[in-house]
Amino acid sequence: FFYKDGTLAVPSISLDDAGALLEFIQEETGYRFKLKTSNTKLSLRLTASSFESAVLDKNKFVLVCFCADSRICTEFEESQYDQVTKTFRSDSDVLIASFDVSDSHTIARNCGVQLSSKTRVALRWFPIGHDKAARHYEGELRSDAIVSFVNLERTNSTRMLGGMLSTNAGRNENADRLARDIIRALNRGYNENDLIMTTIKPFPLYHQIATKILRLGVKYVDTEIKRLDSLLSQADSFSARKRDFISMRRNVLNAFVDVEDGEL
Repeated sequence: FFYKDGTLAVPSISLDDAGALLEFIQEETGYRFKLKTSNTKLSLRLTASSFESAVLDKNKFVLVCFCADSRICTEFEESQYDQVTKTFRSDSDVLIASFDVSDSHTIARNCGVQLSSKTRVALRWFPIGHDKAARHYEGELRSDAIVSFVNLERTNSTRMLGGMLSTNAGRNENADRLARDIIRALNRGYNENDLIMTTIKPFPLYHQIATKILRLGVKYVDTEIKRLDSLLSQADSFSARKRDFISMRRNVLNAFVDVEDGEL
């Protein structure tokens, strides 16, 4: 991608993912486009020639769905797997892909995959980093179960099925306690608690919101939450990156919701 001044930007996304590529262009140009999706597949279909380079990327978590044949791949993608792909589409460190075993039985065997008439689909997880040994997925072949598995393996991931962040995304227990202390101090008539503001500074989003509250008052919290809720109701109008930021800000604001003086 070349900017007007001639500088070059290389998108860190799969060029096989039309949706992600469109999102990158929208982020860089500020223009909004619509992608016709009637015949667009969300999941990346690997081939024998592309499998190794995709799976061995040490900068990505990779989940591969091995299918008995192309028809099985398509059926599973449309019924379950595309929802998993959609969920993690905006995460550059995650690749959700599928592989038709008939394209290379050797690759399947090397990954410990043995399909049968009863088992037509098998998932393998390849962790981020240098140790790319395939790990078996033994959960249910439902999109929500697979999303939960990916979240657990990524440890800090908080995606819900469909791509939205969970209500815990962006939150920190220590910062939450400091946020409640600030609200209590303001409700008791203190204009500012320098000690608390200093200790909350290592948490940038919390500190930014706390500064706004000190300037505009506690009512700012409810007003801002309503504004962000309104924006999230139009989530399809934003890029995934912008939607994530709004969701995290909304989550952190909840830490500042008014509390009773007697609450610990």
